[in-house]
Amino acid sequence: MIGGWLMGQIVLVVMSLVYIFCGIFLQKAAEKDINETFGYRTERSVKNKETWKFANEYSGKLLIKCGIVSAVLALVLAVIRCNWIVCCAAEAAILAAVVAIVIIFTEKQLKMREKEDK
Repeated sequence: MIGGWLMGQIVLVVMSLVYIFCGIFLQKAAEKDINETFGYRTERSVKNKETWKFANEYSGKLLIKCGIVSAVLALVLAVIRCNWIVCCAAEAAILAAVVAIVIIFTEKQLKMREKEDK
């Protein structure tokens, strides 16, 4: 199943690039006002302009780093040429982990900043 294996690698690399692009976009969103359309939007991040800016800059940087790591992992998976089912599962786990890492770490940082402000 080389075709399925190769397609998985391509998807992971493309998604890694999308993560990097979105990270850059989030950093640019930090300079804009809080809005309904784009940016890192959670209850904590939209409290005020300062938290909005911090959340978008922080999550953007983290998303870029995670995108780079996931691209490297895609290359590792390509080199080891594992069973395509195992590769697909690993790729899905990597993609889901990136989203979870960005949300968990950004919210943790926002919560810490919230406690410091009290």
